[in-house]
Amino acid sequence: MERKRDVDRLEKNVAKWFSWQGRLVAKKLPSLKKYFQESAVSDIDSILDGAFKTTINDGERFIVDGLRDGVEAGWDDLSDELSMQKAFALDDPKATAWAKERAAEAVSEVNDTTKETIRNMVSKGIEEGKDYDTVAKQISKRFSEFAIGKPQEHIQSRAHLVAINENAVAYEHGQRELVDEITDAGIDMAKSWATVGDNNVSDGCQRNANENWIKSDASFSSGDQNPPRFPGCRCSSRYRVAREA
Repeated sequence: MERKRDVDRLEKNVAKWFSWQGRLVAKKLPSLKKYFQESAVSDIDSILDGAFKTTINDGERFIVDGLRDGVEAGWDDLSDELSMQKAFALDDPKATAWAKERAAEAVSEVNDTTKETIRNMVSKGIEEGKDYDTVAKQISKRFSEFAIGKPQEHIQSRAHLVAINENAVAYEHGQRELVDEITDAGIDMAKSWATVGDNNVSDGCQRNANENWIKSDASFSSGDQNPPRFPGCRCSSRYRVAREA
Protein backbone atom coordinates (compact mmCIF):
# COMPACT_ATOMS: atom_id res chain seq x y z
CA MET A 1 0.00 0.00 0.00
CA GLU A 2 2.80 2.41 0.90
CA ARG A 3 4.55 1.73 -2.37
CA LYS A 4 1.36 2.39 -4.34
CA ARG A 5 1.08 5.76 -2.60
CA ASP A 6 4.67 6.49 -3.62
CA VAL A 7 3.88 5.68 -7.26
CA ASP A 8 0.66 7.72 -7.18
CA ARG A 9 2.49 10.73 -5.73
CA LEU A 10 5.25 10.55 -8.34
CA GLU A 11 2.73 10.06 -11.14
CA LYS A 12 0.84 13.16 -10.02
CA ASN A 13 4.03 15.22 -10.01
CA VAL A 14 5.22 13.93 -13.40
CA ALA A 15 1.77 14.73 -14.81
CA LYS A 16 2.16 18.31 -13.52
CA TRP A 17 5.57 18.45 -15.20
CA PHE A 18 4.18 17.29 -18.56
CA SER A 19 1.22 19.68 -18.28
CA TRP A 20 3.56 22.60 -17.62
CA GLN A 21 5.68 21.68 -20.64
CA GLY A 22 2.53 21.45 -22.74
CA ARG A 23 1.37 24.94 -21.70
CA LEU A 24 4.78 26.44 -22.49
CA VAL A 25 4.86 24.78 -25.91
CA ALA A 26 1.28 25.89 -26.66
CA LYS A 27 2.23 29.53 -25.99
CA LYS A 28 5.06 29.36 -28.53
CA LEU A 29 3.33 27.33 -31.24
CA PRO A 30 1.71 30.34 -32.96
CA SER A 31 5.20 31.46 -34.01
CA LEU A 32 5.19 28.49 -36.43
CA LYS A 33 1.98 29.48 -38.18
CA LYS A 34 3.28 31.98 -40.75
CA TYR A 35 6.00 29.70 -42.15
CA PHE A 36 4.53 26.39 -41.04
CA GLN A 37 5.32 24.38 -44.15
CA GLU A 38 8.85 25.76 -44.54
CA SER A 39 10.38 25.79 -41.06
CA ALA A 40 8.10 24.08 -38.55
CA VAL A 41 10.21 20.94 -38.19
CA SER A 42 13.35 22.85 -37.25
CA ASP A 43 11.57 25.55 -35.21
CA ILE A 44 9.68 23.05 -33.05
CA ASP A 45 13.04 21.87 -31.67
CA SER A 46 13.76 25.36 -30.36
CA ILE A 47 10.32 25.60 -28.79
CA LEU A 48 10.67 22.24 -27.08
CA ASP A 49 14.19 23.00 -25.85
CA GLY A 50 12.91 26.20 -24.30
CA ALA A 51 10.15 24.34 -22.47
CA PHE A 52 12.60 21.68 -21.29
CA LYS A 53 15.04 24.28 -19.97
CA THR A 54 12.32 26.09 -18.02
CA THR A 55 10.93 22.92 -16.43
CA ILE A 56 14.06 20.82 -15.93
CA ASN A 57 14.68 21.77 -12.30
CA ASP A 58 11.16 20.89 -11.19
CA GLY A 59 11.20 17.70 -13.27
CA GLU A 60 14.40 16.55 -11.60
CA ARG A 61 13.13 17.57 -8.16
CA PHE A 62 9.90 15.60 -8.61
CA ILE A 63 11.79 12.50 -9.71
CA VAL A 64 14.45 12.78 -6.99
CA ASP A 65 11.70 12.82 -4.36
CA GLY A 66 10.06 9.79 -5.96
CA LEU A 67 13.34 7.92 -6.20
CA ARG A 68 14.14 8.57 -2.54
CA ASP A 69 10.75 7.12 -1.60
CA GLY A 70 11.47 4.03 -3.70
CA VAL A 71 14.97 3.47 -2.33
CA GLU A 72 13.75 3.69 1.25
CA ALA A 73 10.84 1.33 0.55
CA GLY A 74 13.11 -1.25 -1.10
CA TRP A 75 15.62 -1.11 1.76
CA ASP A 76 12.96 -1.23 4.50
CA ASP A 77 10.92 -4.04 2.94
CA LEU A 78 13.93 -6.30 2.43
CA SER A 79 15.31 -5.43 5.87
CA ASP A 80 11.99 -6.50 7.42
CA GLU A 81 11.83 -9.64 5.32
CA LEU A 82 15.34 -10.69 6.34
CA SER A 83 14.81 -9.58 9.97
CA MET A 84 17.83 -7.27 9.81
CA GLN A 85 16.18 -3.99 10.83
CA LYS A 86 18.75 -3.21 13.52
CA ALA A 87 21.83 -4.59 11.82
CA PHE A 88 22.14 -2.13 8.91
CA ALA A 89 21.10 1.46 8.20
CA LEU A 90 20.52 3.14 4.83
CA ASP A 91 23.24 5.64 3.94
CA ASP A 92 21.03 8.69 3.29
CA PRO A 93 23.65 10.93 1.62
CA LYS A 94 24.64 8.08 -0.69
CA ALA A 95 21.01 7.35 -1.56
CA THR A 96 20.30 11.00 -2.27
CA ALA A 97 23.38 11.32 -4.48
CA TRP A 98 22.25 8.29 -6.47
CA ALA A 99 18.72 9.69 -6.76
CA LYS A 100 20.00 13.01 -8.14
CA GLU A 101 22.19 11.27 -10.73
CA ARG A 102 19.40 8.91 -11.77
CA ALA A 103 16.85 11.75 -11.94
CA ALA A 104 19.07 13.76 -14.28
CA GLU A 105 19.37 10.73 -16.57
CA ALA A 106 15.63 10.04 -16.43
CA VAL A 107 14.66 13.64 -17.23
CA SER A 108 17.06 13.70 -20.17
CA GLU A 109 15.67 10.42 -21.52
CA VAL A 110 12.07 11.57 -21.09
CA ASN A 111 12.72 14.90 -22.80
CA ASP A 112 14.51 13.20 -25.69
CA THR A 113 11.49 10.94 -26.21
CA THR A 114 9.13 13.91 -26.00
CA LYS A 115 11.14 15.80 -28.61
CA GLU A 116 11.19 12.83 -30.98
CA THR A 117 7.45 12.27 -30.56
CA ILE A 118 6.42 15.90 -31.17
CA ARG A 119 8.95 16.41 -33.96
CA ASN A 120 7.59 13.34 -35.76
CA MET A 121 4.05 14.63 -35.35
CA VAL A 122 4.98 17.93 -37.02
CA SER A 123 6.92 16.22 -39.80
CA LYS A 124 4.12 13.76 -40.49
CA GLY A 125 1.54 16.52 -40.41
CA ILE A 126 3.41 18.50 -43.06
CA GLU A 127 3.87 15.40 -45.23
CA GLU A 128 0.14 14.72 -45.05
CA GLY A 129 -0.71 18.31 -45.94
CA LYS A 130 -2.25 19.22 -42.60
CA ASP A 131 -2.49 22.88 -41.70
CA TYR A 132 -1.02 24.60 -38.65
CA ASP A 133 -4.24 24.60 -36.62
CA THR A 134 -4.72 20.85 -37.00
CA VAL A 135 -1.16 20.00 -36.00
CA ALA A 136 -1.18 22.46 -33.09
CA LYS A 137 -4.32 20.81 -31.69
CA GLN A 138 -2.69 17.40 -32.06
CA ILE A 139 0.39 18.57 -30.14
CA SER A 140 -1.71 20.00 -27.30
CA LYS A 141 -3.73 16.80 -27.15
CA ARG A 142 -0.56 14.70 -27.03
CA PHE A 143 0.83 16.63 -24.04
CA SER A 144 -2.52 16.14 -22.33
CA GLU A 145 -2.26 12.41 -23.00
CA PHE A 146 1.28 12.41 -21.57
CA ALA A 147 -0.14 13.74 -18.30
CA ILE A 148 -3.59 12.15 -18.13
CA GLY A 149 -3.59 9.50 -20.81
CA LYS A 150 -6.23 6.92 -21.51
CA PRO A 151 -6.42 3.54 -19.73
CA GLN A 152 -4.58 0.78 -21.57
CA GLU A 153 -3.83 -2.47 -19.81
CA HIS A 154 -1.79 -1.68 -16.67
CA ILE A 155 -0.39 1.63 -17.99
CA GLN A 156 -2.80 4.59 -17.78
CA SER A 157 -0.58 7.39 -19.13
CA ARG A 158 2.99 8.29 -19.89
CA ALA A 159 3.19 9.95 -16.47
CA HIS A 160 2.08 6.65 -14.95
CA LEU A 161 4.68 4.76 -16.97
CA VAL A 162 7.47 7.08 -15.82
CA ALA A 163 6.28 6.81 -12.22
CA ILE A 164 6.09 3.02 -12.06
CA ASN A 165 9.38 2.60 -13.90
CA GLU A 166 11.36 5.02 -11.74
CA ASN A 167 9.79 3.62 -8.57
CA ALA A 168 10.75 0.11 -9.66
CA VAL A 169 14.32 1.20 -10.45
CA ALA A 170 14.61 2.91 -7.06
CA TYR A 171 13.00 0.05 -5.13
CA GLU A 172 15.40 -2.43 -6.67
CA HIS A 173 18.31 -0.08 -5.95
CA GLY A 174 17.28 0.14 -2.30
CA GLN A 175 17.17 -3.63 -2.01
CA ARG A 176 20.49 -3.96 -3.74
CA GLU A 177 22.14 -1.44 -1.41
CA LEU A 178 21.10 -3.57 1.56
CA VAL A 179 22.25 -6.77 -0.13
CA ASP A 180 25.66 -5.20 -0.78
CA GLU A 181 25.92 -4.17 2.89
CA ILE A 182 25.07 -7.70 3.98
CA THR A 183 27.56 -9.19 1.53
CA ASP A 184 30.30 -6.82 2.75
CA ALA A 185 29.60 -8.11 6.26
CA GLY A 186 30.55 -11.62 5.12
CA ILE A 187 27.13 -13.11 4.44
CA ASP A 188 26.58 -14.64 1.00
CA MET A 189 23.27 -13.77 -0.64
CA ALA A 190 21.21 -15.33 -3.41
CA LYS A 191 18.56 -13.77 -5.65
CA SER A 192 15.76 -14.83 -7.97
CA TRP A 193 13.64 -13.11 -10.60
CA ALA A 194 9.91 -12.99 -9.79
CA THR A 195 7.21 -12.36 -12.41
CA VAL A 196 3.51 -11.65 -11.84
CA GLY A 197 2.75 -15.02 -13.45
CA ASP A 198 0.21 -14.01 -16.09
CA ASN A 199 0.17 -14.43 -19.87
CA ASN A 200 1.65 -10.97 -20.46
CA VAL A 201 5.06 -11.86 -18.98
CA SER A 202 7.74 -11.45 -21.66
CA ASP A 203 9.84 -14.42 -22.77
CA GLY A 204 13.02 -12.78 -21.49
CA CYS A 205 11.58 -12.22 -18.03
CA GLN A 206 10.22 -15.76 -17.90
CA ARG A 207 13.62 -17.20 -18.78
CA ASN A 208 15.14 -15.19 -15.95
CA ALA A 209 12.53 -16.53 -13.55
CA ASN A 210 13.21 -20.08 -14.69
CA GLU A 211 16.78 -19.81 -13.41
CA ASN A 212 15.44 -19.88 -9.84
CA TRP A 213 18.08 -18.84 -7.27
CA ILE A 214 21.47 -17.55 -8.41
CA LYS A 215 24.33 -15.72 -6.69
CA SER A 216 23.44 -12.14 -5.80
CA ASP A 217 26.31 -10.71 -7.88
CA ALA A 218 25.54 -12.82 -10.98
CA SER A 219 23.61 -11.65 -14.04
CA PHE A 220 20.42 -13.30 -15.21
CA SER A 221 20.25 -14.86 -18.67
CA SER A 222 18.96 -11.57 -20.14
CA GLY A 223 22.14 -9.86 -18.95
CA ASP A 224 20.25 -7.85 -16.33
CA GLN A 225 21.22 -7.77 -12.68
CA ASN A 226 17.62 -7.17 -11.62
CA PRO A 227 14.28 -5.84 -12.89
CA PRO A 228 12.92 -3.78 -14.51
CA ARG A 229 14.13 -4.99 -17.89
CA PHE A 230 12.13 -2.31 -19.71
CA PRO A 231 9.69 0.52 -18.87
CA GLY A 232 6.51 -1.05 -17.55
CA CYS A 233 8.19 -4.31 -16.54
CA ARG A 234 6.21 -5.72 -13.59
CA CYS A 235 8.86 -8.12 -12.31
CA SER A 236 10.73 -7.87 -9.02
CA SER A 237 13.77 -9.35 -7.27
CA ARG A 238 13.74 -11.76 -4.37
CA TYR A 239 16.70 -12.16 -2.02
CA ARG A 240 17.65 -14.63 0.68
CA VAL A 241 20.71 -15.58 2.69
CA ALA A 242 22.70 -18.27 0.86
CA ARG A 243 25.04 -19.13 3.70
CA GLU A 244 26.92 -17.41 6.49
CA ALA A 245 30.67 -17.19 6.17
